Amino acid sequence: MAEPVDAHGLGPCTARCAGSTPVLGTIMTNAASPDYGKITEEQYVSKFNSPSQSKEYFSRFHEPLIKEVDAKSSSTEIILLDIGCGYGYELDLIGDSTGINIIGVDISNEVLRSAQKRLPNVSFVTSDAENLPMSDDSIDCAIAVNAVIYKPDKILSSAFRVLKPHAKFAVNFRVFEKETNRAFYDYCEKFGALVADSRLTIQNGNEKVDFDIKVVDYTQCPNENNIRSLGRQIYFKTEQDVEKLISLTGFRILKHDTFQYASPGNERNETDVYILQKP
Repeated sequence: MAEPVDAHGLGPCTARCAGSTPVLGTIMTNAASPDYGKITEEQYVSKFNSPSQSKEYFSRFHEPLIKEVDAKSSSTEIILLDIGCGYGYELDLIGDSTGINIIGVDISNEVLRSAQKRLPNVSFVTSDAENLPMSDDSIDCAIAVNAVIYKPDKILSSAFRVLKPHAKFAVNFRVFEKETNRAFYDYCEKFGALVADSRLTIQNGNEKVDFDIKVVDYTQCPNENNIRSLGRQIYFKTEQDVEKLISLTGFRILKHDTFQYASPGNERNETDVYILQKP
């Protein structure tokens, strides 16, 4: 069985590491990266959740992208990139397709080892999502589920760089000010997480653009079940701020919808899902 490789052991379809600087730069640098490998798969599923296992989410947001790009690439193999794939639950729903080469990228090698056992035909790469180790303009389509809660500007910019022109990207955001999400943040505070105001400043050319955000900081939690390893997560307060960031990265918004799903702390999580396109 194949093992996940790090960014220095990539195969032919991911020929070189990213050498270019992202268009945007984060001035606020205290969004600590996670270390999910310290949390077992069972602990993660029982205490948190994502829409990644939802067949409805897949059929509404991922499946149309995959079918579209597969239909356009009948003579060549296509590459689907799953950014921040974690355990790769969303990839279980794709099934076998000889025309699709799936690459899953995540920061935790331990998590990817678990995913590789379940998904032996997927190429997993251990890498930071903000510095995706793929060539420019090399990816046919991309997905990211609950993945842009750490350094969202850099992750979007990295995705923009590796996607081919006109390629599409399905990505979701949990917007803080939605009432349906209040129970999630209350649930985080029960673990000892700090939910606080902060600011994200983006350097866009010669201009600085500020976003007022919420940060969920797990780093000071009692370390039961290694909750501290979730780090500090960034949440935008409004849909308008999310869309402003998307615009700054260069993507066009093709579709915006919402999706509700249950998790241990909230039966009505609402996430905003965007289908983006690189011009």
